[in-house]
Amino acid sequence: MNAKEERAALYEQGRALYFEKNASAEMRAQGLSLLLKATNRGHPQASLLVARLYFEGEIFSDQGEGEHQALLILSRMAKKGSLEGRTLLDSFCRLRYERAFGRLKRRGDLPLSDFDGREIVLNRLGKRYPVNAFLERKKGKNILHLQVFLRFSYTDELKNEKAFKDAVYRGIRAWQGEYRVFGGQPLQVKVKISEEGGRRARLRVMPLSGELYGSLGAIVKKMPAGKKKRRLESILYHRRSFAGAGGFWSAKGSKMIFLQSRGGRFDDLLELEAVTGHEFGHVLGLGDLYEGQVDGLGGVEEGCYPELDCYHIEGKQYNLVMCDHHAPIGNNDIEMVLLAFMQNKMQLYQPTGRNKRISYALGRGN
Repeated sequence: MNAKEERAALYEQGRALYFEKNASAEMRAQGLSLLLKATNRGHPQASLLVARLYFEGEIFSDQGEGEHQALLILSRMAKKGSLEGRTLLDSFCRLRYERAFGRLKRRGDLPLSDFDGREIVLNRLGKRYPVNAFLERKKGKNILHLQVFLRFSYTDELKNEKAFKDAVYRGIRAWQGEYRVFGGQPLQVKVKISEEGGRRARLRVMPLSGELYGSLGAIVKKMPAGKKKRRLESILYHRRSFAGAGGFWSAKGSKMIFLQSRGGRFDDLLELEAVTGHEFGHVLGLGDLYEGQVDGLGGVEEGCYPELDCYHIEGKQYNLVMCDHHAPIGNNDIEMVLLAFMQNKMQLYQPTGRNKRISYALGRGN
């Protein structure tokens, strides 16, 4: 029996013992032991089952909170590319959030207001904006419209321009959806993408070819010493994707997303889609979210903001798109997008550079 067959047998035997209709406590304990062994050896179905049992309080952990153990198992599955693990991880995090803040739900037939009860008015329209953002009241619903004006730049290394473009479109459209913001008020986000518009500010998307890396490296080399230069040097050295908005973020002016492919062939389309979603968050005015020190940022430790802790997993990881590009977009992200366009200021999870203020959306419970 090879390793794969052995862990499958552990799973089948463990499941049969644990869920036996007239199982004794001893049989259930034996079944659970086999399921845990199968999980530790990476059996996907066993991992999903054990995570559910932890999360639902059916089994307990000597290492701490059962829910946290469930998130650890699913996080590791998601990192290995398991779609089932990722889906369950996202749903568990959302469930934790809803359990904590479901009591904040408010009527949806009122104009959207901020935490202080002031009605929100947003109307960033015109050729100076690569992303037009405006808030609409329609049939008793609050709708945030984001119209994105794209421009693609391609290189000879990109073999399939259409597939690349489609992945970018999907990554940007991931921000569409139904959210609850500012104390539980329902908000619908709609995204429209256009490559038309003539001479206007646009969001430029470029695959990071070897030639482009060389050009960017030469520009960074001439920059004055400081945190910004060190951060860009780190990004280029590790060949990571990134977004650019000039010297500082504002809603106006052209912006850029540079996308790197894992294999250099730009055929890892799901990865490109996920990275686009994260980098588009920067275009919309959001900073990075990490628990530990990354790229010169101090980090956001667990316990700082209750609305984020529901999505905390382990180490430096929050299961939110501005931390892990594969993760979902949360209510808090949309609050920060609204504030970025309203205030014309980047919204930060942690102080950085000259901007020492964190976002007004943080630490308010939703």
